[in-house]
Amino acid sequence: MLTIGRIRPGGADYYVGEVASSAEDYYLGDGEAPGRWVGSLAAEMGLTGKVDPDHFRSILEGRHPFTGEQLVAGRQSGTIERHVAEGDDRWLTAAEVARQLRCSDRRVRQLIAEEALAGEKAYSPTTNRLVWRVRLVEVNRYAAANHPPKSRPGFDLTLRPPKSVSVLWALGDDTQRAAIRQAHREAVDEVVAYIERQAMYARRKGEKVLTHGMV
Repeated sequence: MLTIGRIRPGGADYYVGEVASSAEDYYLGDGEAPGRWVGSLAAEMGLTGKVDPDHFRSILEGRHPFTGEQLVAGRQSGTIERHVAEGDDRWLTAAEVARQLRCSDRRVRQLIAEEALAGEKAYSPTTNRLVWRVRLVEVNRYAAANHPPKSRPGFDLTLRPPKSVSVLWALGDDTQRAAIRQAHREAVDEVVAYIERQAMYARRKGEKVLTHGMV
């Protein structure tokens, strides 16, 4: 049986955290077995065998697992994009920065104090006092580095054998279990290959386009 779920931004830690830390934990039911790389794109990238957590995180972040090159560009918020078109060199008040980053004024001042944001105090003729201000280009830099892009990292395809197969595996001897495990691996590979041939499409500017492989 095949079920398909959506992976949320930052979802890598959930999957990595589900893996058992030892063989003993796995057989005691405390965690899942480590995954293995499947799909033609995984092989093309040099991903084979047991899944490495860091490589897995890179894939879900749209980066090449070995070089770190950004392969997928996410969409940032429309608010920031509109201001970029107006010019990056203008100053924003702490309140304006807070609206851009969707946080409180206090959090903005804290980020400046921690030097996470480069800001300065300047005299405001409106309030007749010194206020914090930050250049828009700096706000955009911080947002790009710390706010996840508005893109779907991926989809979770879960393949489960019929219950009768699971029962047979649980009650079988080592030879039977090995045969069932191998048959399941081959079935997974066949399903992935079929999906790549028949169902790997995406939309680009409203048009359906054929994509290249999967991981």
